[in-house]
Amino acid sequence: MNFLHFKIMKINLHIAKILTFAFIIFLLNACASFHEQVGKDFSRNMITNEVQGELLHEIVVVGDAGNANEPQGQQLLQTVQGYLQQNLV
Repeated sequence: MNFLHFKIMKINLHIAKILTFAFIIFLLNACASFHEQVGKDFSRNMITNEVQGELLHEIVVVGDAGNANEPQGQQLLQTVQGYLQQNLV
């Protein structure tokens, strides 16, 4: 009886693994796309030719600042602050 119960549990475990793997593949496939996805009202001419050469926005991302109270984190934040003060319009 224990042998049969063990075999059934082993089969159920394999089925659970296969279903979990299939579900993960389904989620990844549903989220990924090889084509650009844009809204219905999107137009390629939204930005006029006059401003295409100008910088419209700049995004500064600070990563790996770690604990901002430590000297290395403070140095990084001061460097970013200096950059922002010099380049702010």
